Amino acid sequence: MEEKIKTALTIEEALRYFINNKGESCMVGKIRTKQKCPICQKPYAEILIKGKPCLACKEHKTIPDRYFVDISWKGNRFKLYSSKMGVLLTSYNEALITLSIIQADIDNKTFDPINYKKAEQEKYYASKLLDKFLDEKLKSIKPSYHVAYKLFVKVHKSFFGNTDVRDIHKIDIKQYQDSLELKDIKGKTLLNYINNFRVFLNWLYEFEIIENRINYNTKEIEINPSKWSWVDSETQIMILNAIPEGDRPIFAFLMLHGCRPGEVRALKLKHYDSLHKTILIDSTWSGRKEIRNTRKGRGAKSLLIPLHSEMLSYVHARSIEDMLNKEAFLFINPRTGGHYAEDTLANIWHKARMKVGLSDNIRLYDVTRHSFASQLANGGTSPFIIQQLLGHSNINMTNRYMHTHLDSTRAVLDGGIVTLKLSPECPQDKAKDKKSINNH
Repeated sequence: MEEKIKTALTIEEALRYFINNKGESCMVGKIRTKQKCPICQKPYAEILIKGKPCLACKEHKTIPDRYFVDISWKGNRFKLYSSKMGVLLTSYNEALITLSIIQADIDNKTFDPINYKKAEQEKYYASKLLDKFLDEKLKSIKPSYHVAYKLFVKVHKSFFGNTDVRDIHKIDIKQYQDSLELKDIKGKTLLNYINNFRVFLNWLYEFEIIENRINYNTKEIEINPSKWSWVDSETQIMILNAIPEGDRPIFAFLMLHGCRPGEVRALKLKHYDSLHKTILIDSTWSGRKEIRNTRKGRGAKSLLIPLHSEMLSYVHARSIEDMLNKEAFLFINPRTGGHYAEDTLANIWHKARMKVGLSDNIRLYDVTRHSFASQLANGGTSPFIIQQLLGHSNINMTNRYMHTHLDSTRAVLDGGIVTLKLSPECPQDKAKDKKSINNH
């Protein structure tokens, strides 16, 4: 056998070494490709073209442009997609040279797969590409989705780590799904994790980082129907009484109109039409620092709703107070003089819920938007009217409320919506009389 190689081989030396030593030691690997013939979609096979070995389609004579060296070494299997210098293997000849150098390194007892994988493969680590994916997405998605995206990516990275994304297959996603289920992540939450990872895989495909789409079926993930929690109007009054007087207007508005908290916090005086007594819902807070000029929900359009009579005095007083500033917020935090922050509203709600003894499973959303719709549904209001008031783009979303039941409540307000009977002179007065509920 030739003297041990101690320096980098030239192409000619590598090929010569490969040929001369092929019989002395069994070759440890093969040249492969993940690509298929673009015409017939059949896998490439080893054939001779003009007397030279290559991978090609026997019928159409097409050849791939991406190769890898598939080797077994010390009981482990390695797929090496680049040369020792980190250059991608884009021809059969480059792959053959790389394989010969690997054989020489093994015979010389200097082989280390890290030398072949690290320079090029780091670019394909799932963890690194997930970071890039997150950076790109945070620029385009709504700030309110940032926290969820960051959590998704964090969990993806903890499972896939430095896995080469080119080696991710359906079985790997299934194993990931199983690992999430072991952590008691199920139902819609599990579906959100898997769908987010599918978005990542599609992103890889669109940027040609992976060659094929992975169509993973999520239909088998069981999604339990959402359980709608809501309360009657008397409970709403109890809650209002437990809220500081200066904060009652915004909570009353939420209960009386069924709008989302983020939309109500974003309301400004310019959204109030004093002539027609209407409020325009056309924006929402997204995150802590940004108001987006759109309602929440895919394809959601601006929503014009009638202003409940019990809110007229408050809104009118605010319009006079800031008459020259139509960009002023409709609801002002009495502690700061500015708009209500999401955390502030949540803290006020939490204290009121504790004070009246409501379960911690009951959310502000349940006591306002869900209760608004459920009370209307139980009062016999047409689902199409409820759809218009809630701004649902699809009647199926509204129909979820039509299955609620509360025998003790059949209330509607102002011809359709529950009445809380705040004092018309001052919307911040305590709602003392529970009998103010008008049953029709």
